[in-house]
Amino acid sequence: MSATLERRASTPPAPPSTLNTDIVNTQASTSPTTPPKLRTHLEPTDNGSPRVSNETIHLLQRAIEDPSTWLAGPYAILLQLANPRLARGVSLHSNFAKQGHAISRFLRTAVFVVAITHGTPAQRDAAVNVVKKQHSRVRGTWKGNRNRSRKASPSAAASAKEEDHTRIHEYDARDAELQKWTAATLFVSMRKGRAVFNFDGGKVIGLRDRQEMELLMKGFGLFAQVLDMPWEKWFRDLDEFERYFEGEMERLVTCRNGGVDEESEKMGRLMMFELGLPWWLGWVVMPVVRLVMASWLPGALRDAYGLEDPGRSWVLMGCYALFVWVVRVVNWGMPGVVRRLLRGGMVAFMARAVGDVEKNGRWMI
Repeated sequence: MSATLERRASTPPAPPSTLNTDIVNTQASTSPTTPPKLRTHLEPTDNGSPRVSNETIHLLQRAIEDPSTWLAGPYAILLQLANPRLARGVSLHSNFAKQGHAISRFLRTAVFVVAITHGTPAQRDAAVNVVKKQHSRVRGTWKGNRNRSRKASPSAAASAKEEDHTRIHEYDARDAELQKWTAATLFVSMRKGRAVFNFDGGKVIGLRDRQEMELLMKGFGLFAQVLDMPWEKWFRDLDEFERYFEGEMERLVTCRNGGVDEESEKMGRLMMFELGLPWWLGWVVMPVVRLVMASWLPGALRDAYGLEDPGRSWVLMGCYALFVWVVRVVNWGMPGVVRRLLRGGMVAFMARAVGDVEKNGRWMI
């Protein structure tokens, strides 16, 4: 770990323009009428909560700047929708099928992520507070067995129906477990994209060993922690993360719970086939997205979302291999000046969007 982590609490905080910071929850020390602020620390909190080192922030920034991370974005979304509570919140409080709505949601998520990794403290405050404001309205309940998939076997579905017939299910976007799952899928999708779309499995932008991947995993916890997930809910190491993710995937997609959730199916199919996108996205980009997602998703989710198994067709397998090879070549050969321009454009777009939030109190994209 860098020498920065050894500094004592008396060390003055870094200036706002730097990112050698630890973002912690200060909601308890903020008055009810004042939006919660983020502050920087070079030391762990009193209860020993994990801290984010300079090295971790640097790795996180480089991961976000890598085009392969964004190409894997749909993978994170589809994994998130496998959670029935998250899928129901999206279903009842958004309208993906509306023209342009899906693009706006993607841009808002991108602005939030870039603000956390590249923004000033003021920009992070604005992005976090507008997301919290939105999340405060996304909550509700549903009753009974309406959430069971038609893909489930009759015996599993009957068992689930008997078990959950009168059960009250709740969803709340402020739930720390949902925030944890969302951040975990972001890390998984980043790791998958960098492994697939780089010739050397992600090392092209600096991941040299398991230790750095572990630091990066801890860094992705920031995306949940700034939304008030307690640090102790995040993972201490990669082994703990892997056990959590594998357990969640088994719980969400196996017949122990009667199959993939019906609301998850509906939202996943909507994401893949019914988004209100411009024609050039719907007819050119989305077939490629569906092909890649069908190659990456577990079989149960792939079938639930209505995607064809590429392994059953030599044509689809060849198309997927060709696309991956092209992306690898482009990513490998991309000049440094182009990467810097992309990074500058990404940060500039974030600054404009957050500036609009500060002026209007809501998203304008």
